[in-house]
Amino acid sequence: MNGEEVHNLTLLGKVVKANVSATTQEYVVDDGTGAVNVKRWVDAEDESAKGAVAVGQYVRVYGHVRVFQGVRSVIAFNLRPVTDFNEVTYHFLEVVYCNAHNGARAAAAPAAAAAAPADTAYAAPGAAAAPAAGGSCSDDVFSIFNGPQGQDPNGVNIADVVAALNGRFTDAQVREAVESLVNDGHLYSTIDDAHFRSTLL
Repeated sequence: MNGEEVHNLTLLGKVVKANVSATTQEYVVDDGTGAVNVKRWVDAEDESAKGAVAVGQYVRVYGHVRVFQGVRSVIAFNLRPVTDFNEVTYHFLEVVYCNAHNGARAAAAPAAAAAAPADTAYAAPGAAAAPAAGGSCSDDVFSIFNGPQGQDPNGVNIADVVAALNGRFTDAQVREAVESLVNDGHLYSTIDDAHFRSTLL
């Protein structure tokens, strides 16, 4: 979107085609702007993953974008039916907001890059600076994700964040802070559920 590369996403749309087998669930999901193939691997021992979704039903998909032979698809790690239509309306409003926000940020990038001092050049234009260490658990955790450790494309492991805080906060406190930062759109998961990266980088 707006020239930015997308890896992880949440998608909400209507199932227009379904092909379900013992090991996979394949759907074509249309969100009103286009359709995309969604594939979900099913673990035979995971009861929560066995429920197939019917054609015509709205679903929310959490997954990774994959491109194979020029065809873009989504590999879903979670897929659930939408039971409240208000979620559909909310999703459309969120899409409009994100599109406007990213468009404004992209337009401001040249001026912001020219005006930014060298020591803050890593921050995204228009984004708030990372909180300084020594504050709340959430502030300190966010600082680590925006520091040198956060430069790794695979993100930072939560265990490494706990270690970097030298016992100032428990593992549970750090995980709660990470979850809050993810919900607020400041962090996103990368290679697995334990690695996260800042949206400012």
